Amino acid sequence: MLRNNMTELKNRIWKLFDVLRSDVNTEDYSVVLLFIYLRSENLIAQHLLNERHPKHVFIQLLQNAKSESLQKVFDVFFPSVDRLSERSVNNIIDLLSAIDSEWLKENLAFVYDETLERIALSHGRRGGEFIQPKELTEFVKSYVGSTKGLSVFNPFAGAASFIKNNQDSLFVLAQELNKKTWAIGQLRLIVHKTSVDFKCEDSIANWPDQEKFDLIVSHPPFGLRINREQNLNYRNVEEFLLNKGLDLLSNSGKLVSVLTQGILFTGGSVKRLREKLIEEDLIDTIISLPGGILHQTGIPFIILILNKSKETPGKIRLVEANNCISKPSPRENIIEVEKLLSASKQVENTNAVRIITNEDVIANDFNLNIPRYFQEEIEGVKLKNLLTFLR
Repeated sequence: MLRNNMTELKNRIWKLFDVLRSDVNTEDYSVVLLFIYLRSENLIAQHLLNERHPKHVFIQLLQNAKSESLQKVFDVFFPSVDRLSERSVNNIIDLLSAIDSEWLKENLAFVYDETLERIALSHGRRGGEFIQPKELTEFVKSYVGSTKGLSVFNPFAGAASFIKNNQDSLFVLAQELNKKTWAIGQLRLIVHKTSVDFKCEDSIANWPDQEKFDLIVSHPPFGLRINREQNLNYRNVEEFLLNKGLDLLSNSGKLVSVLTQGILFTGGSVKRLREKLIEEDLIDTIISLPGGILHQTGIPFIILILNKSKETPGKIRLVEANNCISKPSPRENIIEVEKLLSASKQVENTNAVRIITNEDVIANDFNLNIPRYFQEEIEGVKLKNLLTFLR
């Protein structure tokens, strides 16, 4: 049996995609994650090939799950399994049976995450809707630090990227609306041995209103508009997250969110939100990242950190992260985690960091567009002091 040759293991997993190609479309490729898990539990084994109808026995395995959470996961994946031919099921069993189940179980979290990223990339931009680059996840986890003893809320959770290693948190509540994405995330939590309350539900319709959380972390869908039928006074999901999230934070709570840059300079209700954040001194750090990082879009974005117990009251750290990015290809940008983490902890101005005051933002009419704060100061007279405006 194949034990610890990672290259051969990857080759066998990639061959699973070739097997699936004849029966299902790319949206169903995530069922490979289920097969890997079942092999690690030795539920997929060579003896199944001795059965008269291996596919029927295989489906029975899914229907006899021991736990309720696993049964819900299997129910989501069932249509993909049901579409497979007997021949495909035989090939899948044969490929996976050569992998040592004990070794796979020991390395399951790594294998699962690597395969998940491969699936996301094969989907193109659609795949990026449920998984974010591992470097972004690693940075946020490193920035937040230990969540031991903390209560954590993860709305719009996707495939549970932010919470997959929150084994030491006091309590974790997460929500994801898409059933397939939820199932991928729930199985991911199982393989990472992380127990959290991960609900398959709409974060907007089921927003908690009683609990308080020490940390809220989220990457909501970019550009998602809120329907008028939902009877909410917010135009989009980003406004909703920031406004409603503040109500859930404990006295020392933090909110870390991945957002579009428009939240920094758009007018109307978004500007009123910025005024509130400045007046209550809640903005700790804003990190501006270039396009080409996220799987689902090429647009630039920000990481916004709100903090109810800032170490430097009255000040905001702005990070221009272009120098913290590597470019393996012209269209691809990858976060260099250690560089970005170092920049995000700076307390003095550098080429990549500006420490500004709330008064600076007020003087700029609450506009937080990052480039304007990185302009070099020059001597001279402002045009408005020289010219007279005539209609």
